[in-house]
Amino acid sequence: MGVDFRYKKLGYIVLNVTDIEKSTKFATDVFGLDASGESADGARFFRSGTAHHDIILAPARPADSCGMLRGHGQLGSGSRVVVKKSWMPAYAGMTNRG
Repeated sequence: MGVDFRYKKLGYIVLNVTDIEKSTKFATDVFGLDASGESADGARFFRSGTAHHDIILAPARPADSCGMLRGHGQLGSGSRVVVKKSWMPAYAGMTNRG
């Protein structure tokens, strides 16, 4: 299934993970990302460039809910698009937020 838009820039993705410590080590040691912060709920932020974060690792609650939670990007038109996990099966949830 294709989409009728083009990304100009990907923003960030949020991944629910079952083991925040192992996932943090993987993000920094394998992907080479820089840690850029942590939120009160235990989510950790990582970047590969100048943005505050490109990837957010969030503790999965419940533990079996791991995977991509949401993502964000900028479209070629300058608008932004947000993709949520519950919308992914049919791409139905891609919304244009000008």
